[in-house]
Amino acid sequence: MREEILGLVKRASGQHNILVLPRLFLDLTGDHHSALLLSQLLYWADRTANREGWVYKSHADWHSELGLNRYYLDKAKKRLRELGFIEVKVKKANGNPTMHFKVNEAALSGALMTLLGKVEGERDKWKGERVAEGNVEAGQKEMPRCDITLTETTTETTTERGGGGGGASVYERELFDILERIPRFPGGRPLEKLRELESDYPDLDYRLEFKKFAEYWSTRQVKRPWLALRNWLERAGERRCQRSGARPRSESRRSRELPASYTAPPRYDD
Repeated sequence: MREEILGLVKRASGQHNILVLPRLFLDLTGDHHSALLLSQLLYWADRTANREGWVYKSHADWHSELGLNRYYLDKAKKRLRELGFIEVKVKKANGNPTMHFKVNEAALSGALMTLLGKVEGERDKWKGERVAEGNVEAGQKEMPRCDITLTETTTETTTERGGGGGGASVYERELFDILERIPRFPGGRPLEKLRELESDYPDLDYRLEFKKFAEYWSTRQVKRPWLALRNWLERAGERRCQRSGARPRSESRRSRELPASYTAPPRYDD
């Protein structure tokens, strides 16, 4: 099974003038740059003359092939090393010190098997829930993601991203790294503030939203950065709900608290 999975992934990986990005790699790495680098390394690992599987390319070569500058290439390389998917060494190539990469196939195949098992388990669980619903009305079955209770979603998010107490996870440190691209963004890395945001807006892609937020404020002066970030995430959540056709949580709460129209109380004659 392991060889079959790796064979399928390798056959789908890099081709001449085509950059292939398997969806599984996005789930494994958490970002497009790391997934793209991993895909191309697998492609070249089958074509290297090195018996141990080492691949070497200069930063200029990677930029030409993947379109990644040195900053994003180093970030992707660091991410893949932290996950244990690659090894990196500086060795001579053509007489010059050059970065060499090697895919750790054992670690990668193990992670793929775990991920595929999780996907299958969630699919079976979903099928079981659909059967158990029986005669529940369709409106109750199709609960929009934006209206899921915060407790359930926060638990899932915390488990996946390594939060839930203690020091910052690799994922949370990466989020702080993104925020610190903004000039004069306050330091200190307050973990409680970050986790509070994650619990308030659990359905968002934080890497993507933080990168857009940092890009927007990179040339502007932000007076209250954490409030600005919260407002940014609030708007992102509203846009997400609009695309899915569900109501934002804030709107759902208001609809429960205030009636759509005022009805006067009945009058009684003494």
